[in-house]
Amino acid sequence: MSDLLTSDDITHHISGHRINENLFEVVSLSVLRYLVAVHTSSIAKAATQANAFITLYGSDGDTGRRPLSDSQTSDAPFKKGQVDVFIVEAVHLGKLEKVILEHDGTEPGMLNPRGIFLFVYL
Repeated sequence: MSDLLTSDDITHHISGHRINENLFEVVSLSVLRYLVAVHTSSIAKAATQANAFITLYGSDGDTGRRPLSDSQTSDAPFKKGQVDVFIVEAVHLGKLEKVILEHDGTEPGMLNPRGIFLFVYL
């Protein structure tokens, strides 16, 4: 016999019992748009055509690994000396603490950012 309860089991169990409504809280997590600007370095082999990813870490959680595939400023992101802007949608992460930028190595070159700039807007 399974120890898992279905929603019908729970409804049956609590029907007829007065439930303190303060025990339950509906949490609505608002989605923010994090504007990520990546300035690729101008050094040799700084550019890449590989699939790039970013993970944002904050005091209240992280985004998980997100693709950076839809540059708002260029049809061909991560070219030498270029600034690319991406929008990453995620719940509020709290105070931003760390950023990991990576690529999958499917194309030659290295993703060598000169700078990563983050802005949050609603």
